[in-house]
Amino acid sequence: MTNIKMVVLDMAGTTVNEDNLVYKTVQKIINQEGFEVTLNEVLEHGAGKEKYKAITDVLTACTNEKDIETVAGRAFENFKTALEKAYDETEISTFEGMEAFFETLKRQGVKVVLNTGYDFKTANKLMGKLNWFVGQQVDALITSDDVLNGRPHPD
Repeated sequence: MTNIKMVVLDMAGTTVNEDNLVYKTVQKIINQEGFEVTLNEVLEHGAGKEKYKAITDVLTACTNEKDIETVAGRAFENFKTALEKAYDETEISTFEGMEAFFETLKRQGVKVVLNTGYDFKTANKLMGKLNWFVGQQVDALITSDDVLNGRPHPD
């Protein structure tokens, strides 16, 4: 028996193999605003963050834009639409052995939680495409909608 009670795992790039689709979409949307950021820059400054924050951080670090809030707001709205379309059109899979890993942990009494910078809608779309369900493959799902300014919501 293990002393570990819970594991918290990220979705994109950790449990979900989506070939950096989210960051490629961030790059595409920022570049549609007239910039030329690379995927490596997006990954360096935006990976693992809530996506509005990722966009603002990439714009701040990689461009000379003065009105970050306006550009980031517009880019974020475009990003949400573009990402939804990309996920509708793209095959998404798990990394090999992920579901067996979840099962092994659960058999040992370890709670499996997914944590993601995705919003609730996007995370649930991916969960559905993978046939993953809270209460079955995972015990909980925490999305960017569950936190406010980097802290969990009080309710």
